[in-house]
Amino acid sequence: MSRLLKFDYDGSLWRFDRKETGLPWTQVHSKEVEKYRESKGWTYRVTKQGDQTYHEHLYSIVRLGESTLEIDAVLGKQVGPGRITATTIAHLDGEMVGLTRATGGTFGSGHSGFTYVEFRNVLIGLSPPAPTDSVSRMGLPKVELWCRTTEEKEGRAPEPSEIDHKRIPGKDGTWQERMKNRSSWASSEHVVVSDGTHRAGPWYGNPRDIRLLSLVGREG
Repeated sequence: MSRLLKFDYDGSLWRFDRKETGLPWTQVHSKEVEKYRESKGWTYRVTKQGDQTYHEHLYSIVRLGESTLEIDAVLGKQVGPGRITATTIAHLDGEMVGLTRATGGTFGSGHSGFTYVEFRNVLIGLSPPAPTDSVSRMGLPKVELWCRTTEEKEGRAPEPSEIDHKRIPGKDGTWQERMKNRSSWASSEHVVVSDGTHRAGPWYGNPRDIRLLSLVGREG
């Protein structure tokens, strides 16, 4: 029996279709510079402009008819308290519509789960980048595809565990407003994620903006 996903705020019901494993991922290169002097910790990476940036940055561009879904996956690290944050952010036709992260470090860990992008009768679920055995590397986000359905078609109501209390970020205008009010895309401040109620760091700016600057350098 297929998994179901229901959003309690609007009653929309979705049936799991498949995992998408064939997306092409491309690396955004940045320049590796000296280590942190004070702690001999992780190596800095900087953009062409000399700004500190993510330690790893991958992206994939998906064509959805005449629309374009851009997915950026980044790994950010900082010492004191040794925070490590893997973030997935999605833009649909240039508009930010999804953001989720997994954070670890000295003060514990957090995970904001999947973020969802609705496009017509398809729901795209995106997880944070997968963890790996190395704190210096990240895996790919999980990408799930769901199809719109009804209880009548499925012949059953969703179980309590299949009901998500979050809103679909791209459909919730208040979510974008909360992001604008609580964070700055142009700075290294923290940014809210997923349904707009959590915070993540380190944050070096919108990964899409950084990618579009066409970074130069070599892969560390």
